[in-house]
Amino acid sequence: MVEGFMISFANRLKNNSKNPIKVVQNNQTLQNGHIYLSEGKTRVKKDHYGLVLTHETASSNSFNPDINTLFNSFLPLCNDIKILSIILTGIGDDGVNACKELSMKGVTCITESASSAIVDGMPSRARLLVPNIEIEDISTIVNKINRFCQ
Repeated sequence: MVEGFMISFANRLKNNSKNPIKVVQNNQTLQNGHIYLSEGKTRVKKDHYGLVLTHETASSNSFNPDINTLFNSFLPLCNDIKILSIILTGIGDDGVNACKELSMKGVTCITESASSAIVDGMPSRARLLVPNIEIEDISTIVNKINRFCQ
């Protein structure tokens, strides 16, 4: 995704969500019931305040956002917090390796169906490689996110 796209994307999503949606800022503490959109290399870490997102700009030749970086940062937290991992439309296989690791730790993982994905690269790789992944159309995924955030 090109730089600057996330803000307009977040604004569009706000019209269809019951939950607050924010673009990740560096050293931002996570709040229950909020949805965060990641850019660049975003990681989550646990500190004495709770869960904190760190953010750095991705290099020009890496994925933006870098989903494997984000998902991998959740691996140490799988026993401490409830996690929902979702891979939506996109090119390539970003996020699939880390999603597989999350699935093997018991995290609920969902990927978009071929019929609703605009670009089926990432979802198709996830369907092939991630054990126990749920395959859903985009409207069902939205409903599952809303239920998860309640």
